[in-house]
Amino acid sequence: MKINGFEVGPHVIKEEGGKRHLIIDCRNAKYSPSISDDEACRSHVLRLLMENEADMVVLADVYERLYDEHQTKMLSELAALASKFESDAVWSYAHLGDPAVEGESRFGERHNVLVRVAHDLLLFDPIGAYLELIRAVRDEKARLESAEVKDSRKYFNSLLELKKEFESTELIAKVKELMLKLRQVPEPLGLYRSFFEVQVKPSFIGSRLMFDDSGKLDLLDEYSVGESSVQIFRHPLKTERMYFINPPEYSLSPEKYFVLT
Repeated sequence: MKINGFEVGPHVIKEEGGKRHLIIDCRNAKYSPSISDDEACRSHVLRLLMENEADMVVLADVYERLYDEHQTKMLSELAALASKFESDAVWSYAHLGDPAVEGESRFGERHNVLVRVAHDLLLFDPIGAYLELIRAVRDEKARLESAEVKDSRKYFNSLLELKKEFESTELIAKVKELMLKLRQVPEPLGLYRSFFEVQVKPSFIGSRLMFDDSGKLDLLDEYSVGESSVQIFRHPLKTERMYFINPPEYSLSPEKYFVLT
């Protein structure tokens, strides 16, 4: 299978602990195994989620990169949105305007805009697709307000409906919230990195490296067992203690991980 000209790896749905893991073999893929950094990887994941239900996404290489249930839910919402747009054919002739009122001279350009934001760009860069849609809404509104004669609003309403559908997803709702708070919207790459922080582990190790709660923990004790260090933490919201074990294989270089894998 190819995504935007890149070869992508096979995948499998595996159930672990009652959760469905979408595991994608990225060892021979021609993209970087990162949903936040690589648009070809992001597109591959979204296309697979259009066809498969999953609770978590795992990108398997020398390291396994796991995207948790919340992150996978956000991705699944975008995949479902792409499926809905495709099923509804939101770029079809009926959504482009009223030819009896305004003719068809702009229909080709409008069709291209709808296909780009609702299909092509959505599957690679959903945040970029939303920002482009916002610009299209603004431009069409300005055109309607400046028109000397009454014009059809069908295309404008189609854009507004797309905007509403985009904003019904959690990821885009968060982006919209940031846009209302900030004078300048951050680059999409920075937004993807903030929303899709990944959990990482070497592919041959059954446990994961956890980073998301580390700033909330109080270190109570630390000692060694053999060549492994053990840390005991107290979580402010949990009664039980948390034990973190750092075995020596977690400190290997990527090259040695590759040999072991």
